[in-house]
Amino acid sequence: MNINRSKKDDRNRKKYIQIAIATLLILIGYFAVWQNNQVAITEIEFIDAKVPQAFDGLRIVQLSDLHNDAFGEDQEILLSALKDSRADIIVITGDIIDKNDGGTENAMALILQAATIAPIYYVTGNHEAQAQEQYGNLEKMMCAAGVGMLARDTASITKDGATMMLFGYDEIRTRSENKEKYEEALGKNIHAADENGLTILLAHRPERFKMYADWGADIIFCGHAHGGQVRLPIINKALMAPNQGIFPKYTSGMYSLATSRMVVSRGLGNSFIPIRLFNPPEIVVVTLKAMSSGG
Repeated sequence: MNINRSKKDDRNRKKYIQIAIATLLILIGYFAVWQNNQVAITEIEFIDAKVPQAFDGLRIVQLSDLHNDAFGEDQEILLSALKDSRADIIVITGDIIDKNDGGTENAMALILQAATIAPIYYVTGNHEAQAQEQYGNLEKMMCAAGVGMLARDTASITKDGATMMLFGYDEIRTRSENKEKYEEALGKNIHAADENGLTILLAHRPERFKMYADWGADIIFCGHAHGGQVRLPIINKALMAPNQGIFPKYTSGMYSLATSRMVVSRGLGNSFIPIRLFNPPEIVVVTLKAMSSGG
């Protein structure tokens, strides 16, 4: 009898463990789905002697890696967060579409409405470079909406006699043209502009930080890493990112190298891996701060 009771207790124990594991997995699944549909606003201050008083307090809002995902009907969740961010300008750092998706409707719903909130500046990501027919249609619509396309052009913002320049590192041109010549020309242009004022570079891949810093860009905005997709709670460490491997270095927040600083967005959507964990989608807000005359 004792042996039979022991076997029965073991079976019950295994059953309870299985139920507990199944319940935990379901809860994690619900949590992940809920978190993937929330949009966090991350505030960062960029304090530097090169920020003119005219641009003190200017708010640059970064969006990245939408992958044609939807956040509520007609992007209402995302647009509500964008309005709350009080953007002066909006920068988009690539992968607004997804090569595996084929659609552009969610991307355009965002662009058309965001353009009524603040001026938009945009640069391509690797998904645009790998889905050029799909991107070609989107590009025409973005140009018609007044988006500043930094793939081939630069942009300048002037206020009270002060100017800052915006450049874009275009993923499509590095695949379709001579990559070395393109990078050399872009680097020279950024270096020349940096001698006279604040320079901003929009790029997609953060693992190229040293190259961007060598060019002399003051602020670089990047995405691509998706925040590491899965982040370890408490220590807030990313597990893996494309082109950076396991425990990647550049996934979220602001990094410094020489006189340059790079802001990496965790991005908004998902691609090959369909869900994030402990890594909510985010809008990044960088506020420029001029240093006082006393330092």
